[in-house]
Amino acid sequence: MASNIDPPLRLVVFWILLFGFCVRAQTLRTPLFDHHNWRQADTAQIARNFWRERFNPFFPQVDQRGAQERGYVETGFELYAFVVASVARVVGFHVEIGRALNCVLFVVSGAILFGFLARRYDIGTAVIGLFTYAFGLPLSLFLDRAVINEPLLVCLSFVCLASAQAFVRSRSWPAAMTLIVASSTLVRSVSFHSWYEYDPDRPLLCRELRPQLQPRELVAFVDYPSPDLLFCLDRHGWLFGEGEWSSDDLLEAWKQGAGVLVVNDSASTGALPDGIRHHATLMARTGHLTAYRLDAP
Repeated sequence: MASNIDPPLRLVVFWILLFGFCVRAQTLRTPLFDHHNWRQADTAQIARNFWRERFNPFFPQVDQRGAQERGYVETGFELYAFVVASVARVVGFHVEIGRALNCVLFVVSGAILFGFLARRYDIGTAVIGLFTYAFGLPLSLFLDRAVINEPLLVCLSFVCLASAQAFVRSRSWPAAMTLIVASSTLVRSVSFHSWYEYDPDRPLLCRELRPQLQPRELVAFVDYPSPDLLFCLDRHGWLFGEGEWSSDDLLEAWKQGAGVLVVNDSASTGALPDGIRHHATLMARTGHLTAYRLDAP
């Protein structure tokens, strides 16, 4: 298909892909306390645990595991997180790897989409479709620079379309096998998560609390279901959502080694249970989040 494109149009396609990449890569160093931070932190901690604990894509682990040594979680096939971990084995783990990978996946997806539209319709339609995909879809612009597996799913979807198109035209086995592999990987990689909005108190608490933590200290969060702070603090611990815990749950976490308790004061259940109150010392407070040091039981 590339041989049928005039040089000026090739240049147009090149610049669309280049500027699309740059638009997404400009926020490469944005911390995970971003919009939809729950999902980004969830994906990032799975990737970090692949890299640091068990390098096996069939055994994803999360940090909200309490005092357990392993944090295995039931989810989709975390191929994106595993690719991030694979790169991290060479250069070390950095959140920017996930963002950069998705920026690159945009270029791959854009090229595949352009080829599919050019074969299905014509070159002009393909250019318009590529431009719309690169700059006309706000949600896609966000997802392509976030630490989320959706850009990989989009890329696999385009591979499915292009390979199905190639198989219909030529009945070739390579196209059929590509379709089977891409579609099966796509289905297994789909996972479902809740989405949370940006909260400025979270990065503030992380910066204030992290220097005070002891090595490998466990942290429990009360009325706070997002794993972003666990990831930022680089700790294992507990996440108790609002209305999903009791005083006995907190006492059990304390007995199992929780040394720090973070409470969401804005929740209706924000007060400390009586069994823990006298063993808690204030460590940090930012907005509606308060952190306490717990004495050893």
